[in-house]
Amino acid sequence: MGAAAALAGQRIRLNQLPGDAAPWAVKLFSERTVVDAITVRHADGSALRFLWDARQIPHLGLWINHGAWSGCGSAPYFNLGIEPAMLPVDDLSEAPQPPVLAPGDVVEWSLEVDVI
Repeated sequence: MGAAAALAGQRIRLNQLPGDAAPWAVKLFSERTVVDAITVRHADGSALRFLWDARQIPHLGLWINHGAWSGCGSAPYFNLGIEPAMLPVDDLSEAPQPPVLAPGDVVEWSLEVDVI
């Protein structure tokens, strides 16, 4: 869990994350059903807005990699992952009661992406 474990239970202001002095990465999860949209805005004013039904997908996972990690053996890079999530964990072994689908069961949900 790394940096995310150190932040567990705290409110995080995304404009107050560590600066450029050293590379850093963090995975954050929202509390249940408090987020149903997120907008990512570029300096030129253009943006992408992601919307979903928080009753179906109750958490938002936010992966921020500021030059601290590479999972493919390359040099560390910069990326942002916006991840509507059923549970506030990346590893199902950490989930107290993960949802289980029986053979043939179907779960459907939608994600709307708008270019603003």
